[in-house]
Parts: sequence; C-alpha cells; structure tokens
Amino acid sequence: MDIRPPRFETHLEDAYRLSRTPGALNVARVAALFGAFLFLSLGVWDELIDPGSLADTLPWRIATAVGFLGLFLSVWKREWSLTTTQALLAVGFSVATIGLSLVVAEIDNGYIAGVPGFIVALSAATVGPVTHRGLLGLIAIAAGFPLLAYWVTGANSTELLNLALWLFSGGGFVYVAWRVTDLARRRAFLAERALEAERDKVDALVRKMVPGSIADRLKSGEEAISDRHDEVTVLFADLIGFTRFAESQDAVDVVGLLNDLFSRFDALVGQYGLEKIKTLGDGYMVVAGAPLAMDDHASATVRCAKSMMEALADFRDSSLLDWRLRIGIHTGPLVAGVIGTDRYSYDVWGDTVNVASRLESTGSPDEIHVSAETAHHLDG
Repeated sequence: MDIRPPRFETHLEDAYRLSRTPGALNVARVAALFGAFLFLSLGVWDELIDPGSLADTLPWRIATAVGFLGLFLSVWKREWSLTTTQALLAVGFSVATIGLSLVVAEIDNGYIAGVPGFIVALSAATVGPVTHRGLLGLIAIAAGFPLLAYWVTGANSTELLNLALWLFSGGGFVYVAWRVTDLARRRAFLAERALEAERDKVDALVRKMVPGSIADRLKSGEEAISDRHDEVTVLFADLIGFTRFAESQDAVDVVGLLNDLFSRFDALVGQYGLEKIKTLGDGYMVVAGAPLAMDDHASATVRCAKSMMEALADFRDSSLLDWRLRIGIHTGPLVAGVIGTDRYSYDVWGDTVNVASRLESTGSPDEIHVSAETAHHLDG
C-alpha cells in the first residue's frame, strides 16, 4: 500500500492545511480543558504505582494543569491564523509532554505508565494541521523530554535505553498512522475540491439560464417560482434582413455572425442592469424591473435600446451586412416565473409583453417604437 501523501503545489498545500484549522481549534479547546482535569485526577494513579509519590508529583501536575487552562483561555472564543494555530498546538503538546515527563520521573518505573501517555498525547497532536516536519519535531519532543528528565534524575544507562526503545517505538507507530491518515485526508480534500468545482460549474450554468436571484431561490429549494410585477418595461428587438441572409449562407457563418451581434447586445443588457429573457430566432427580448425591482426601468431600457442601435451600426461597418433593427418598448404589469423541470426557463407573460411585441412588429427599421406608457416615465 502506498502511504505517501499526494504532492500538492504551494497554494494547494496552504488551502489544505487552512481547511483543517477550524477543526484543529475545536480539538484544542476540548483537549486543553479535558487535559487539565485528567492531569489532576490521575494523581491517584501515582499513588497506586508508587505509594507516597503524590507529594512529589502533585506540584508538577498542578503546574501542568494551569498551563492547560491558560491554553484553553487563549483559544476559547478566538479564531487564529494557520501559523498561530500550529504554534498553539505545539505549545499545548509541549506542556503535556514536559508535565508528563516531570511526573513519571518522580515515580519508580513510571515510564511503564508514561509511555502510553506519550503515545496518546502524540496521537492527539496529529489531529491538528501538522506538517511532516512538524510531526518529526513533535516526536523529538515526545522522546527528548522524558529521556532528559530521567537522565537529570539519575537514571542509569539501561533504564534510559529501555525508555528510549519504548518512546521511539511508540513514535514510529504514530508516524505511520499519521501518514496513512494524512493520505486519506488529502484524498478527501481533493475530492471535495473537485466536487466544489463541479458545483460551481452547475451554478454558473444555471445562472446563465435564469437570473441570479432566481438561481438562488432554486438552490434554496423553492420549486414553484412565480411573481407578479406591477410595473416593468419590456423590449422586443427584431433583425430585418437576417432571414434572407440565413437562407443563402453557410450555417456556421450564420450562427457565428448572429452570436457576435447578440453577444454585443448581452453586454449592453448587463451594463444597463436589464435582464435578457430569451432570443426567438433573430428576435431578442429584454425586461427591466423583473425579477428585481428597478426605479428607472423605462429610461434604462430606452438607453439600452439606443445603444443596441449603435452596436448594430458598428456591426454593419465591420461585417458589411445590411441588417436593420426594429425595437418596440412598453411599460406595464406582468407575471414572471420559472417553467420546466428538465431544463429551467425564466419567462414573462401578460399584455405588457404582447403590446411590446406588437410595437416592434409595427415599427420602422432603425427606429425605437415606444408606447405612451413608457414615454410617460421618461425624462425628456
């Protein structure tokens, strides 16, 4: 079995470690509080192993418990950066290791109970966003402090060798376990990122099919979306000369040219804050004031229509095509909503739509046919 973790680029490695920071802080909060309680309560264990040793170990246990409580207070309600979180976890682990080392050094054969404690503390430390080098550093602390404590208290070479074998065997076990666990975490992280990327693609696709506010409502679980708008402005535009051109030209050229022109229209619709409803062959339909209300819906629509005329003039100059544009605009109430289940479509219905369509069809080429209701909302 390959236990080597996937190689991440720097930005991906930072994102992976950062994703684990909130969970590491939660673990640190629980571990610090529980560690203080456990370290004090296990003083009973000292007496069972070596009767009379509690008098020597209790000061170290109290000092270590105070250190745990200080760590708990530092992470109780605050959120820290990744670097600070790693530093806090290292401090907490060092407090546990040093305290445990000083305690077991005071007990005859204390390392028999101490080594499992070191392994448990070391395993808990790997829950945080520890790196490969960081883990090796923690193992060095877990092995170094007990050996130092025993050496200072006069342990002989046999006892030190025996303790070292226990500690490094436990450290090796933790290291292999961490590598396997880290591999699983990294693969899960990559899978989650891939899933998020697919969600973003789907979200972007839905937002191209329906307005953004409608997409948000669909994502929230709303199924039947229908709204009545008391006052909006509808624009219909139709190309003159396109049908005759399409009958005699290659399909790729026809679609490419129409896409070029309508893409220019799309940019203008977004610029003026309008909402494109749909294209009907060579027709183009826009609404202002739905799905989101808009105070200047009429004037914004007329300004957009004038810009569409200018965009068509530029298009004619570059393509040398004699296409013309009729535009009809009307203001009034309508109903809007989403229809379809397999393929969503945001559409609008009502007399306002019908009147705007008739204004377009009865208008003149290169003219904007505006109803009296729309003109009433215009300032000059």
